[in-house]
Amino acid sequence: MGSPSLILRDVVRKSARTLLPGSLFRGAAEKYNRLCCKGRVRPEDYERFVALLYPSADNTGGSPEQVHIDGLQYPLSIRPGTPDAVEIGHSVIREAYGKYLPDGEVKFIIDAGGIHRRCNSLVPIAFPGEPYCRAGTES
Repeated sequence: MGSPSLILRDVVRKSARTLLPGSLFRGAAEKYNRLCCKGRVRPEDYERFVALLYPSADNTGGSPEQVHIDGLQYPLSIRPGTPDAVEIGHSVIREAYGKYLPDGEVKFIIDAGGIHRRCNSLVPIAFPGEPYCRAGTES
């Protein structure tokens, strides 16, 4: 159901969100996000990724930027001014989905279409070589 460290981290986060003033929590959350990113985003891409994650008012558009993340074979394209960087931080870097993984062997995965772009990119990374079925398709 989730490792003890993931469960403890979730309890601490929820408690801090409840107990701390909003501005203090947001500042602490940003520092935590930056720390997580520093450990996974390649050093040459780190500053650019943080700029996409926390854009200034004048950085809200433009061409997608490539960011290399350790553990992924290919760079990811992030569109400035979109929630792409936030989703990558949540799903790929912090691996928030990991707390719901079963303890045993994964026999098959069904993507019922909730956020299909996330599943299409993350399932093959998290479970290489595993059978994968998307809703409305056969595999």
